[in-house]
Amino acid sequence: MRTIVDLTDEQVEELRRYCLVEKVSRAEAIRRGVDLLVKEKQERRDRFLKALDAAFGSWKGHGIDGLAYQRQIRAEWEPRVGLDPRPAGAGVKVDDAMRTIVELTGE
Repeated sequence: MRTIVDLTDEQVEELRRYCLVEKVSRAEAIRRGVDLLVKEKQERRDRFLKALDAAFGSWKGHGIDGLAYQRQIRAEWEPRVGLDPRPAGAGVKVDDAMRTIVELTGE
């Protein structure tokens, strides 16, 4: 595939120097650059997925119920914004919840 690319004067000069040192054409130098970008993106993705895998199940064995912990933390925030810390459907009517949202957002 052929393409047209606009480069700054500095980029053209760096490309020229790279081609001289490596003894390659401009097209080959640009292909190598694209290959590097693709490789770097894949490596970042691989690192992210590895970190995600490592984090999976990190709460296991701590003896803490995740949902209970989440509710506890959210209960710390909710009094500050006037929300009921009880889980949805636990005695809170939809009309009351909507009224609270309207009061908070002004809409």
